[in-house]
Amino acid sequence: MLKNARERLKSYNMHFILRTFQELLKNDEVLYDDFDLVVSSLAIHHLHLEEKRSLFEYIHNHLQTGGYFLNVDTVKAPTKELESWYRIFWSEWIRENQEKLNITERFDHIPEEYKNNPDNHPDTLKKQLDALKSVGFRQVDCYYKYGIFAMFGGRR
Repeated sequence: MLKNARERLKSYNMHFILRTFQELLKNDEVLYDDFDLVVSSLAIHHLHLEEKRSLFEYIHNHLQTGGYFLNVDTVKAPTKELESWYRIFWSEWIRENQEKLNITERFDHIPEEYKNNPDNHPDTLKKQLDALKSVGFRQVDCYYKYGIFAMFGGRR
């Protein structure tokens, strides 16, 4: 993924970092100057809430004043009923798009596999927005949400 990103974004002044969250938090190393934008996609849900809060603080501390953090990730539904509905929603979306794209391999089992994967630790959107606020982010909000998928973040 990083190889493809480097190729596609080579005309921009971008720095690509390959570190685990734990490596970043443990070493608190300054990798480059502070950042204008930090984006994460479908990764932070693997951390427990306290680890997320620590990562959010790390990101906040390494953003330029006025810089943004955007997280595109899965979130836990606030109720069991909504959780069930969102998984159905997700399965239907997969089926509809497979039909549109004439994909014969079935992927509608993925929502149940996601739910049962012990490596996934989604938290509610509210808990994560509160965690962002608690470490100093401003303009914290959910910018987009579709079932369990959300784009949220804040500004330093």
